[in-house]
Amino acid sequence: MAADDLVAVFASGSSGAGRVRTIAAQLAAALVQLRDVLDEHIEEEERLIFPVIRSYVSVADWNTVERAVCRGGALRFELPRIEQYARPEELAELRRIAGPVLRLMLAALRPGFRRREAIVFGG
Repeated sequence: MAADDLVAVFASGSSGAGRVRTIAAQLAAALVQLRDVLDEHIEEEERLIFPVIRSYVSVADWNTVERAVCRGGALRFELPRIEQYARPEELAELRRIAGPVLRLMLAALRPGFRRREAIVFGG
């Protein structure tokens, strides 16, 4: 596994920069594949599960779930990620609700999010 190989190179203290780059590229490729598979899985899950939630979960109960989820997240990650993966109509609704504050927050948080993505996935 690429991650184990990378840890072994670092643990050995060798200066095998070329080997590190090769292993890091393999790890990045695996992470890209994982990201894509998870995106597809979540998209399919939302397509199947959200209608059930809308039918059987009250608005009050859903709000309780959302508050619990928000307590566990990091805004600097979650907000730009929502922007990246939300459907256009979902994003329009968020912009309508949050107004100019959302634009300012995204402008402030987006660069760090993109830097982190580029580090992990290359780019």
